[in-house]
Amino acid sequence: MATWIVVADSSRCKIYAQDGRKEPLVELHDLVHPAARMKGNQLASDKPGDDHGAYGVSRHPMGARTDPRKHEAEVFAREIAQQLESGHTSGRFRHLALVAPPAFLGMLRDAISADLRQLVNNEVGKDLVKHSAEEVSEHLKQVRT
Repeated sequence: MATWIVVADSSRCKIYAQDGRKEPLVELHDLVHPAARMKGNQLASDKPGDDHGAYGVSRHPMGARTDPRKHEAEVFAREIAQQLESGHTSGRFRHLALVAPPAFLGMLRDAISADLRQLVNNEVGKDLVKHSAEEVSEHLKQVRT
């Protein structure tokens, strides 16, 4: 049964299948999340509200609780996790490899279920999403040995 290799960053994800370590990677999905590429001020809908303080004496702006770009990256990580859950439920892979920049790799780990985490046999904290399937495959071979 295949291994799925997830190569992602906060705005794009390629999911490959590989039937054996010596077999080529076959691209299954190419997901794009354009909102993650927007600037923070384009993502925020409005200025923060005002807080009048405990006694209504002074006004000060309330800061955003979450950075909008981080929020969009988390949304995308959950979208990827849903895609993986669907593939796992339908029995399309047995093992999983995650390749992403360290911060987004952590978001992916948090987004996937405990069942999927048990299938992860390789993690690479690098941004390879713009690399070809052949380059990703070569990089994975170097990491495995």
